[in-house]
Amino acid sequence: MPPDPFEVLGIAADATLGEARVAYRRAVALFHPDHLQGMEADVKAEGERRFREATEALEAIQAGYMAGPGAGPRSRPSPSDSDTEPGLRTFNAQVREVRDGGLHADWLGRHAGAMWSALRRAHAMDDLVQQVEWGTYECTLAGSGVRQLLSTVLVNEGWQDEPLETVDLGHRRLVGLGASEPPGARNLGWLSDNVSDRQHYVVTAEVF
Repeated sequence: MPPDPFEVLGIAADATLGEARVAYRRAVALFHPDHLQGMEADVKAEGERRFREATEALEAIQAGYMAGPGAGPRSRPSPSDSDTEPGLRTFNAQVREVRDGGLHADWLGRHAGAMWSALRRAHAMDDLVQQVEWGTYECTLAGSGVRQLLSTVLVNEGWQDEPLETVDLGHRRLVGLGASEPPGARNLGWLSDNVSDRQHYVVTAEVF
């Protein structure tokens, strides 16, 4: 039986997806192969094993979260070899209002990867984008800036139809685990249409 993904990450069984990602980033900081260079062979092997287990645990939790209520992460099949090939990366991007209780949405996949690449390049050129931790970049923009960023970075046809993984409006969850709407009920086009010019948003992109 595959190990419990919540136990692997050291979090409670009712932990949120955000809490799982925080726990995963802690594991990355300790066990990523880039951080194990020069270590003894047995230490390096153990670290690589722990990193692989943490990555698989996060993927399982994310898959269960995307599947909706009643389809928890334990129902996900064991990862295939392709899931754990060296160099495979999971990208996540999110837009959240600076003020408490505002809009918060995030998404996975190649469009999140495009956002991550754009923020990383911008970080190298100016101070608008900050690297807040390993593999994570963010900036703060007005609603009009968020729309411009989305339309500039996500230039391939159909990006507006990319489903959002989670959507929260204050304390009301629209999409995600325990939400009233199924996964995919909101998309990036909806997000672009619903950011407000009167608000500022933190845009974050990260790689696992």
